[in-house]
Amino acid sequence: MIPELDSRGLLPAGVHPCTITEIEAVFGTNVRRQQLLESLRFCIEMMRDARLKGELIVNGSFVTDKPNPGDVEVCLDVRREADLIQGSALLFHVKNRPRLDRKGVDWYPVLHESEDGLERDFTRYFQYIGEKSGALKKLDSRDLKGILKLMTW
Repeated sequence: MIPELDSRGLLPAGVHPCTITEIEAVFGTNVRRQQLLESLRFCIEMMRDARLKGELIVNGSFVTDKPNPGDVEVCLDVRREADLIQGSALLFHVKNRPRLDRKGVDWYPVLHESEDGLERDFTRYFQYIGEKSGALKKLDSRDLKGILKLMTW
């Protein structure tokens, strides 16, 4: 279940499990948001066709009170998946990112730790307000906010 937005117009801190139907009901409030929902559905179909698996995180200004978000951020966490799925997710990213960008989807895979020991965990990174939103909302960019985890896709 998606919690109500807080006084900042953001999801409360944490990872909030939900369904696509709940996302539509809460965030599909105008034409622009409905376009982004269609793009999200398109992305999900592409991931299914590519036989990807993993936890799907939905984020960005789309899951805030911003009336006309620029895009929807999607992150597929494949760290617990087999190497073949991880490789497929990386290939999917390289091959399809430009097409998804044009549709308003900013797509990232989360893979195992790299050789340099740095973990690229977008699920953790996405929980910070960030510079852009912090400046717009006059908040500290390091403050926490919530993200959505799509339970089935």
